[in-house]
Amino acid sequence: MIDGLGNVPAFALYQRLAKSDTTKQVAQFAQTPAVKKEIEYFRQKAATVKTVDEFLNDPRMLKFALSAYSIEAEMQFPARIKKVMTGDPKDPKALANRLADPRFREINKDFALGQLGTANLKLATFVDGIVGKYLTNEYEKKLGEQNPALREAAYFKRKIGEAKDAYGILGDKVLRAVVTEALRIPPEVANQSVEKQAELVKKGFKLDKVKDPVYIDQFVKRFLVMRDRAAVEQGGGGMSVDQLNGNAALAMLQNSGRLNILV
Repeated sequence: MIDGLGNVPAFALYQRLAKSDTTKQVAQFAQTPAVKKEIEYFRQKAATVKTVDEFLNDPRMLKFALSAYSIEAEMQFPARIKKVMTGDPKDPKALANRLADPRFREINKDFALGQLGTANLKLATFVDGIVGKYLTNEYEKKLGEQNPALREAAYFKRKIGEAKDAYGILGDKVLRAVVTEALRIPPEVANQSVEKQAELVKKGFKLDKVKDPVYIDQFVKRFLVMRDRAAVEQGGGGMSVDQLNGNAALAMLQNSGRLNILV
């Protein structure tokens, strides 16, 4: 597992984790008692749940499902998530289609509660897929306990390949955070038109390389360096400015000046 790393900068943690076997790490994580308990509960209930309301009114089942799509925070909005999950995916007026975050459309389409009821929950392949997604998200949350930027970096690497354009990045709050921080796009830009924001993203991020692992890895490293620098400037991050200046990561930051967009 990823214990004992201490208050280490995100970039250094990322470098260390890159040398480990992620598949093995996730497999070990899946065997921890708390995780096993939730997986067993979901599998058991999925096989017996009969109605959509029964599913939605079971907080453990619902939280498990939402965690599989990294939207477990939606548990605090039960009425909204019910509309999201039961809407018609083909209806442009459905809530899932009106929300910017693509994860809502994904969970709506996959579960298809409004069209199929709980039928998909009776399919072993479907349940296996949800369990796999849940494990991935929970493992990434565990990384975030060491440094929140690690969870964002892992999510970014996993999901950025699905982005079709700058708007897809802006609509996902994690993808947006990673890209804007790496490119030094000020938070105030959010007050400008979405078209202006999309232009800034396209200036600094190569949309034609979202599936290029080398480019994405370098972009993630740039994000982590920027996050570490921000932590140092705010008086945290586990290292001094002098230590950051001596870090090999600084060279990457200095050599990527052309990507530092200032508005």
